Amino acid sequence: MLFGGATEAKVCGDTWCFANNIWTKIAGDGPPPRTFPAMVMADNYVLLFGGNAVLFGSDKNPVRHLDDTWKFENGHWGKVDAGIHPPARAEAAMAYDPLRKKVVLFGGRLVGEKWVTGDTWEFDGNNWSHIEKPGPTARSGAIMTYDTALKKIVLFGGNPVIAKEKNYNGPMWLWDGDEWSRMPVKTALIFNTCMAYNTAENFILRFGGWTGKKRINSTYIFSNNKWKKLHLKPVPAARNHAIMVYNPGTNSFLMYGGHDGDNVFGDMWEFKNGKWQLLFAEGPLRRLDNGH
Repeated sequence: MLFGGATEAKVCGDTWCFANNIWTKIAGDGPPPRTFPAMVMADNYVLLFGGNAVLFGSDKNPVRHLDDTWKFENGHWGKVDAGIHPPARAEAAMAYDPLRKKVVLFGGRLVGEKWVTGDTWEFDGNNWSHIEKPGPTARSGAIMTYDTALKKIVLFGGNPVIAKEKNYNGPMWLWDGDEWSRMPVKTALIFNTCMAYNTAENFILRFGGWTGKKRINSTYIFSNNKWKKLHLKPVPAARNHAIMVYNPGTNSFLMYGGHDGDNVFGDMWEFKNGKWQLLFAEGPLRRLDNGH
């Protein structure tokens, strides 16, 4: 399932479902258009929070972060009127813990001098609660997924500029529902990568992202507390802000979209049996500098 994002020319607010190798647009009202929301599948609903009303924006169309919560349930979007909720943000990390029945949200990008946050929130299906526990350094552009073998949520990455800060405390962390714990992994921060967890074979797949200098098209597998780079051909073009999910029915990963700063991608890739396969390609399209 996909919501919103930006094409080469505008910010979108449409909802699409991918099933049986076909994209279908779902009609009906839903969240207003936005980029970079946090979105995850829970047991019987999809949760969406926040995002940015623009892509890069302009003086006439400035950045406007959102703080609304939406649930897609029984084929329809519904707004959650939560009195207590996370402050407005974009590029937050979010994952679902099926054991505890909680959606976990961490960090994100803010507007103003304090441009990133490092707070932790949980959603129980109806209400948000703020979890006041020390953990990863404040960051945006991190990614999280639930590890069924560890029975914990794994957080990776973030904006590489925070690695230069005195309080920076590492690229990978675990959340068990009570405490954050740092993982002793030596690897560079990657911004807006995508990753998902294989429940059949117990490993994390990660692709692409931004190093702070360039977009990459590297594929990594994480298992036994180590990242292993795979040397593959063919491979998707370098990008960040792509989305990835694991499909247990086919024991494969699906990855869609993203951009390289200049071009917006509309291709769909499947990772299965250790290889990437292109399912379909549309574009890429050159991004228009129109302040959207």
